[in-house]
Formats: sequence, C-alpha cells, structure tokens
Amino acid sequence: MGDASQYPPQKIALPPNLADTPRTRRDFGRYLAEITYMDGQVGEILATLKSSDMENNTLVLFTSEQGSQFPGNKFQKYLMGTQGSGDLNNPYWGTWIFSAAAKPKSYELVKRYMVRPAEELYDSAADPYEMNNLAANPNLADIKARLSAELDRWMAEQGDPGIRLDTPEGYCPQR
Repeated sequence: MGDASQYPPQKIALPPNLADTPRTRRDFGRYLAEITYMDGQVGEILATLKSSDMENNTLVLFTSEQGSQFPGNKFQKYLMGTQGSGDLNNPYWGTWIFSAAAKPKSYELVKRYMVRPAEELYDSAADPYEMNNLAANPNLADIKARLSAELDRWMAEQGDPGIRLDTPEGYCPQR
C-alpha cells in the first residue's frame, strides 16, 4: 500500500541504526509509503467524524504492533523495537552481511545485532536510535544498579528464571 515513488531511494535519509544498502533504501521507501497511506486513512476517519459532527463525541485510538521489519526494530529491547508497525519478515539481513565486508558502518551494525553486550543502557531522549551504549559509564552506575535491581525484582515476581530460558540450551528438551 502507498506510493513508494514519493520516497526515491537515493533521496532517503536512513536512520543510523540501519545499514545503507540498495535493498534497505528501497524497502525503507516502501515502509514510509505505507505509513503515509495509513496516515491518510486515519485522516479520512477524522474528517468523516468532523463532517458528521461526531468528532467531539468519539474517542479515536490507533494502535499497531511494535517495530518496523528492519533488523533490531522488531521484538527487540531497543526503543525502535517497541514502536511503529511492520512485519517480521526480515529479508534485509543478507544484504547487510554482504555489505559488511566492504562498509565498516554495516559491519558495526551487523555486529551490534549478532553480539549483544551483557548490559545495555541508553539515553533514549538524546539517542533515540540507541547507538551509544552508556552501561560502562561510571557516572551512571547508580542508575544502572537501580534499574538492574528493579529488573531482578520484577523477574522474581513474574517467576522468570532469565537466561536459563533465553539461551539455545534452555530450549533443548531434557533427555
């Protein structure tokens, strides 16, 4: 859905958390076109409510699933994985891996999603794409300790054993 010609790949400014490949540019343009199309549909609903004199008597709530279809933007703890809409289909990864051989930025992004540090801490207001991990910053040790304690408390409350289930070994059936 949407008119991708409104977003020529060569003119798109990609966010810094995406590898710059022709496939990413083309598909990001399609993603923007879908969002534009959806915005138009919501606008039509709002215009209909206004023209029928119902806009002040109607609550309009639009929700979508989390994250776009790009690596790191869906089912991730990164901020970009908790916003927006999209599908899980992830055809970009192969183009990113291929691009990583020649482009250091693509290599860093591939490494980012393949080798995750044990702890991550971001200032999502100043760094919305969460590119600068602040977990090792000694000035933030108190914040990190408070957040870690809260996570431990919540996991215990939920009965979540954590890493034992979040590793390949945790998924293997007992024999």
